[in-house]
Amino acid sequence: MFKKSTGKKNLVGLDIGSSSVKAVELHRKGNSLQLVNLGFENLQADTIVDGQIMELNNVANVITSIFNEHQIKTSRVAAGVSGHSVIVKNIVLPQMSEDELQESFSWHAEEHIPFDIADVNLDYELTSRSEDALHVLMAACKSDKIANVKQAIQLAGKHPVIIDVDAFALQNCYEVNYHPRPGEIVALLNIGAATMNINILNGIRSSRAMLQLAAANTPVCFSENSD
Repeated sequence: MFKKSTGKKNLVGLDIGSSSVKAVELHRKGNSLQLVNLGFENLQADTIVDGQIMELNNVANVITSIFNEHQIKTSRVAAGVSGHSVIVKNIVLPQMSEDELQESFSWHAEEHIPFDIADVNLDYELTSRSEDALHVLMAACKSDKIANVKQAIQLAGKHPVIIDVDAFALQNCYEVNYHPRPGEIVALLNIGAATMNINILNGIRSSRAMLQLAAANTPVCFSENSD
């Protein structure tokens, strides 16, 4: 999570949505990225239910079909996760060194996660420091959710190198293309077939909660963040 750089090798961004799979292959040339390939294919109904891949073989076959049809040779894949199993929150911690933060983060994060800490994958980014506190953006996802996505990709013979939060993947794209300034407030909307994610940014900082709405505009989950 949170990673923007993957070195000089090509990478395929894979969006496994509730109704379709999309693939984008990028190639880094100098300081810019070039679009090499773009693929799209629909999924059968109920292949993915409430964000969970129910038919792994079907998804793997669709991924393989997209790669074959568009002659995508790159096997390195970046994918995203969202939904009930994902928790994102800005938290404030006591002042400490980066080594101390790395060692103790799981313990600090435990009080903010409604799951057993042993059942989640954690990541974080230090967003700012003050004299007596650290401001940290925390992301957590249930391990079985990540394993579900990785398994579908691996069944297709591909190598998952990054599993990001969907809203942050969109944020990374926005930052690369628009270079937002500090104090500039922007709401990023990720509108899918079944859900919509909202990520409100202050410059390059996710300053408010992400809200996920069902297609019928019924709130599914809301995690309040502190600035």
